[in-house]
Amino acid sequence: MIDAQLRVDEIAAAAVLSTSSLHARFKAIIRMTPLEYQRPLRSQEARRLMLAEGAPAGPASVAVG
Repeated sequence: MIDAQLRVDEIAAAAVLSTSSLHARFKAIIRMTPLEYQRPLRSQEARRLMLAEGAPAGPASVAVG
């Protein structure tokens, strides 16, 4: 779910990595930091809500965080 709160430190712990190691590995593979990766996903979901469900911009942006 796009609006679910995922914390990098929790993901790192689940992967048995330090936060900095997770950041470095993520960026090496994806070529973006986790936050940089998340922003376009949220924008895309807000756009989908507006187009497919007719949601106004304000509520769509709130829905995706």
